Amino acid sequence: MSRRTVVLAVALLLAGVAAFAVWRYLASVENQVRADLDEVVVYRATALIAAGTPGTEAASSIQPYQALVRDVVFEGSTILCAGPVDRDTAADPAVCDANPFDLDDLLSSGITAGPISAGQVITEDMFVTADSVDPNRLATDVPTGKIAVAVSPGEVGAVGGFLSPGDHVNVLATLTFSVETFKEILANPATRQMLLQGAVPPGFLTGTSGAQPPTEEETTETDTTDVATDALAAWVASLPDSVTFTRTILQDIPVLAVGEGTVSNPQATDDTAADGELSVVLEVLPAEAEVLEFARQNGVIGLSLLPAGETYTDLDLQGATIDDVTLFSDRLVALLEDANAG
Repeated sequence: MSRRTVVLAVALLLAGVAAFAVWRYLASVENQVRADLDEVVVYRATALIAAGTPGTEAASSIQPYQALVRDVVFEGSTILCAGPVDRDTAADPAVCDANPFDLDDLLSSGITAGPISAGQVITEDMFVTADSVDPNRLATDVPTGKIAVAVSPGEVGAVGGFLSPGDHVNVLATLTFSVETFKEILANPATRQMLLQGAVPPGFLTGTSGAQPPTEEETTETDTTDVATDALAAWVASLPDSVTFTRTILQDIPVLAVGEGTVSNPQATDDTAADGELSVVLEVLPAEAEVLEFARQNGVIGLSLLPAGETYTDLDLQGATIDDVTLFSDRLVALLEDANAG
């Protein structure tokens, strides 16, 4: 055999080996792509399923669905997988062995752990046994020495409704109180003079001291100014009879729960869920609960959301009135000083 023939034979052999290697590689790639494109049977919700719904009732809203293997079968997947879509093909019949698969068993022994939206693929952890749900779990979340109080500030007053359990908030209260007694004092030159000199008895403004403003006859000798011509009295008479005041009454309060109306007990047979205002459950001290309840009964409650993950320092806030817009007090002090100087 000539040298040329040997070289040719070796070249053909190497070409054959290379072609076989390429074929094996392409075949493996094809199998991998085909496996990724193979479909398996899963289950999805066809309508919204409320939290606490027994599996037997939820069954009517769950239907089989097809999904790609790569989207269903992976490490740690809890998606229910019933096997290949077409069992007559070369698809691996054991493709779903690592996934939960028995829908009937899951539905017969459980209730929904939370709401399931239409279109969601069913997973094993969407259902829990009824006895594993603590109907009083909110009570177990309240630390010793504190209590849970619900307020309904409305979505606008509750940061647009974007509150979640675990958030911290400041509580603001807006109250309206009467200033008619104060107006009467300022309108009378004698009592106004007493106020300027610090001679107003304790409780006089609230009417609890028993003291009465001097009569016109009693003040004739000390102040002969005609109230009708008193510019300050005329201005005081034009003031409103009430003042609205807003102040931060509680700071850095944890939010325990947020929802509309009453959250239903998953184990209850009747529907205790109620549609209504946004309710926010706050974790407070008993003394804070009293302040909060007084503000709720007599005014309007608002919540302001605090930044997450930051250490909060209580602020010394003085509250806000119309004075912050109109500078009412500055005008009042100036008029009182002018009247006293005159």
